[in-house]
Amino acid sequence: MIVKTRDIPVIKAFIVDGSYYLYDTYTNRLINIQKEHYVELNRLQELGIDRYKSLGLCDKPYKDILMLMNKGLLKPPHIESIQHAETKYVKHLVDRCINDVTLQITRDCNFSCRYCLFASNSQVERAHEKKHMTWDIAKCAIDYMYSHSSDMQEVRVSFYGGEPLMNFPVIEKAVQYAEELFKTKPVQYGMTINGSLLNESIVKFLVKHRFHVTISLDGVREIQNSHRKFLATGNNTFDVVYNNVLFIKNKYPDYFQSYITFNPVLFKDENLDEAYQVFKDLGVSIKKVFFRYANLSGIDYIHSGSFTQSSNSEVMKLYEETANQPLATALKNMSTIPYVWHHGGPCIPGVKCLFVDIDGVFYPCEKIIENSALSIGNLETGIDVTRVTRFINIGKLTEHNCKKCWAIRFCDICVSSCIDVDSNELTTDQKVIACEQQRRIALNYIKQQINS
Repeated sequence: MIVKTRDIPVIKAFIVDGSYYLYDTYTNRLINIQKEHYVELNRLQELGIDRYKSLGLCDKPYKDILMLMNKGLLKPPHIESIQHAETKYVKHLVDRCINDVTLQITRDCNFSCRYCLFASNSQVERAHEKKHMTWDIAKCAIDYMYSHSSDMQEVRVSFYGGEPLMNFPVIEKAVQYAEELFKTKPVQYGMTINGSLLNESIVKFLVKHRFHVTISLDGVREIQNSHRKFLATGNNTFDVVYNNVLFIKNKYPDYFQSYITFNPVLFKDENLDEAYQVFKDLGVSIKKVFFRYANLSGIDYIHSGSFTQSSNSEVMKLYEETANQPLATALKNMSTIPYVWHHGGPCIPGVKCLFVDIDGVFYPCEKIIENSALSIGNLETGIDVTRVTRFINIGKLTEHNCKKCWAIRFCDICVSSCIDVDSNELTTDQKVIACEQQRRIALNYIKQQINS
């Protein structure tokens, strides 16, 4: 909502279970207030600070609000410009500080998963297709990172699919080449796989090169088999994946404990504790199991909206702590908001992660839809500094509103939330939608802290 005056305080007054609270953005303080104060704060936000002060009332709630102002709360917006702190360093960073390249080694997959956007009829994402990255593209991508990572002490090469192991020969060549090329700095390797194509030879290779591997196993047999089928046959997948996991655990126990993590995807009415039992039986720490909830767009699943987890579930508590960590950090951060500011969320595209698709097109990361509006260059022309600069300053789309947004400390909106798929453009309207969702998330989190 666009406000009409500059002296509206940057605050949020709200009610939880019949009690009244004030969140003050600039001081990052949460205060329990009375109903009378809540009424006064609403009046303050309607009138603005100057007009409110001119009322000259004598009642206690009014004087309490003035007292809060005297103590440094209820300040009006003082942000003069929305600008990312790294803006003037972008060219240096993309020229010398790239340390992580993710290769889309294939778009093919041997699984059909109910929640996978690539396997659905999504109008947003591409579908799986029988295309692999060639060795020439992979080599050029590694060369590109080599020539743009001179200031980094170590680098990382990750492989992304589809199912990455469907193009294992190029993975082998890429690892061999990276180790020959980066002689003076260590190279880490990583990928997420479905676990079905592992065999003794591949596992030996992963162990030798200390691959960080995340296996997408959704938990107990019933859950895994209801979500994830073999594409060619429609057969269940649990036994194949679980036996491969057991092989690694038994043959290479130290590697299993240090380098293997799991990425189960569940629907919200499925039981986290039940799903975790498989990993618990394998001796896997709960901190190495990263639960996610399925994206429900474009799939054949009607979400019931219910939760079967009990509130004292250890797994559920850890899941919520992990998911809410950025919000928790923001609520504890007492640093002053400067005059030039940008909300959190945007990384430096191509620096934190350079995602290279099978054709050599660059994107900020593998989580972003492969849409030309989100591309940041390609192997032939390199990274587009102008576009990267625009992407990290995505707050410019809603600068007027960002300057006076009460939830700016909690914001983690990046460019991926701001694309209109119909126009293939970054738009203010899409950013506004993302902003509204972010404020809801922030307010819900603050309310949870009050109730905890």
